[in-house]
Order: sequence, then C-alpha cells, then structure tokens
Amino acid sequence: MADTVLVAVRTRPLNQSETERTSGSCLVTSVNAPQISVPPDLKLTYNHVFDPSKTQEEVYNTATKNLIIKLFKGYNVTILAYGQTGSGKTYSIGAAYSGESGTEGSS
Repeated sequence: MADTVLVAVRTRPLNQSETERTSGSCLVTSVNAPQISVPPDLKLTYNHVFDPSKTQEEVYNTATKNLIIKLFKGYNVTILAYGQTGSGKTYSIGAAYSGESGTEGSS
C-alpha cells in the first residue's frame, strides 16, 4: 500500500502574547503545494498542510475521513497528534471524551 504513513501539519494562529512580541509568523504555507517554508531557505513538504484559516471540518475531511473509512473496512489505522503543550491537539484530534460521564473536555 503506497500510503502507509501520511503526515499532516496544522499550524495554529499566533496568540496575543506572540502577536505583541513579533511582527508575524515565521512560517509561510504554500498555496500550490503541501509545504511550509521557514525563511530564508528551509522548505518542508508533507502530505497535507493546514494554515490557521482552515476549519476543523476541512482538516477532518481532507486528512482523516478516508482513514476512518479504512478503519471500518478492517485496516489498522493510527492517528497521532503531536505538538507543544496547549497547542490544541486534543481539540484537533477530537479526543477530549474519556468515556466517563461528565468528563468530556476535561483532559
């Protein structure tokens, strides 16, 4: 299977503190390719790149939906969220539900 490992990157918007300290983001997302540039000359290419303007639904439909379909067809699927503490991983992956009553969103 050619798509055994896929990597998607979702960049978050700058928070208030970052906006006050800097003149903008150091990352530039490409319009024509799934690529992130760090000026002056570093370019990183992934399967999917989502800038802060993309909605949760767009991320799901583009990077995750087909994996869920494969899961229900019997394939092994792992979706891993990795990033800085407090950067929104739990929200992005939708895993805030622990299975216990009254604990949704508490992780």
